[in-house]
Amino acid sequence: MKKLFFLAAAALFAFTACEKQQSEMNLEGDVKKATISGTLVYLLDQAGAETQEIALANQRVYFEVAGTKYSGTAATGNIYFSATTDANGAYTISVPVGAKAIAGNLKTDQICIEKDGKKTYLKNTSKALTVSADELRAEKIYAAIDNVLTDCQGTCIVKGKITYNAGIVEKGGVKEDGKVAAPAGVKVNIMATFDDNNVRTFITETKADGTYEITIPCYTNKSLADSVTISQFEANYTSLVNNNYLTVKAIYELKNAKKSTLKDGTQQVVDIDATQASKADPTTKNTKFTVKGQIKVAAEELTFSTTPKYENQVTGSKKGSKNFTADLNGGKFKLEIRHYKGSEVDSKIIYDLTVGDKGRYEKEVAMYDTWKYDEVKVFLVIDKFATENYTHYYRTAKYDDDNKWQSFPTTWVKMGSTLDGDSYPVEETYYASQKCAGTYELETAGTQPNAFFAITIDGTAGFTMSDDSKATLRGCSKEINGTKIDYDADDHQIYGNGLDY
Repeated sequence: MKKLFFLAAAALFAFTACEKQQSEMNLEGDVKKATISGTLVYLLDQAGAETQEIALANQRVYFEVAGTKYSGTAATGNIYFSATTDANGAYTISVPVGAKAIAGNLKTDQICIEKDGKKTYLKNTSKALTVSADELRAEKIYAAIDNVLTDCQGTCIVKGKITYNAGIVEKGGVKEDGKVAAPAGVKVNIMATFDDNNVRTFITETKADGTYEITIPCYTNKSLADSVTISQFEANYTSLVNNNYLTVKAIYELKNAKKSTLKDGTQQVVDIDATQASKADPTTKNTKFTVKGQIKVAAEELTFSTTPKYENQVTGSKKGSKNFTADLNGGKFKLEIRHYKGSEVDSKIIYDLTVGDKGRYEKEVAMYDTWKYDEVKVFLVIDKFATENYTHYYRTAKYDDDNKWQSFPTTWVKMGSTLDGDSYPVEETYYASQKCAGTYELETAGTQPNAFFAITIDGTAGFTMSDDSKATLRGCSKEINGTKIDYDADDHQIYGNGLDY
């Protein structure tokens, strides 16, 4: 009896990877075990003789369990507990169980037996079992003959190399941008179609140099159509981002299967260049830069004379600005770092801040290392908030002490004489103010950061007056219920020259 090594080798690679995962399990508390034992055999039918039960030596038997069955492990795939049959086909598998019963599948690989120059293929087996702590479970496994493959007495070798673009890699002491060999353990699937549309899938894995090789049964007198695919695999991808080398995890795949033809005694070379399916989301924020500036809010300003010696004389008012301070809404504002994909915002990082002295601020911020500077813009934002203390200025008139109407003043102050005959503004003025309600809000245009210097973002929050305040605004010829609020009952103008909204 002779074994077929290509199938056993494919299984061996899979078990090696999974046994490492098994050794890393961290089962909580005392670990109890269940024992599964028995023999692996197949039934040999011979013409004119009784059916013989043939033990299968040196074959793998394994119990497959979902990694999530074990608490305290990070396993997301399957965990395997395996044994190799002895000369009598006997095996014993020990399965950690703990306090709970464990459900899994008792399995064998596909096996090939060669006797007198003829190959006999046996199907792989699978049986669902649930085992408990301290249980001794006896399971005799019968491997059935695979008649489809047994009709194939020829073999064909399929081999090749898997590569992928790892970004910037170091070779021979220098960095270069190019393709590298896939890591060991990448699964390669060869799907062959036999007569009567019987499809069989054969699996192998890459070696450390990215190469793979597997022997496939085929007909001696005709070819087989097959297709080669790979399972997705994870590998590092390094790129130069913002003048720094950044390495992230990426997933690679083969989107379209590669076709080939299997012929007895031949070798089919199928090389695969895997493409990147996705990159891991950014997890580190070590890319830092400084944002600074000054924030103001819209406000009315008094205007003053530019004539020498009259610089303190009020001449009117205008729409201007004043420093944004903690007196307004606690001085709260935000810096938003927005990452773009094309013209759309993909995600953003928000810093909630408080303004400093005279509306100034300076802050070192950080963004994800995978974000490129030319994909990022920084915005200075003040969320809309309400105030009832917006100051509105207007010119005013009044009556004399004897209740005689004075004409509406031509200036904003009353002039008087001082020593030397010079005229200066005195304390009596012809202007007043009222408090108005409304909202402030700000969002600046986006500013792109860079790797070398701080960026400056200044901004002035705009003011929107409430409708109620607009209706009662003095100096703007408003009417309330048909009454002009800038005039008294005798139609004398008492308010004027206020800015309108």
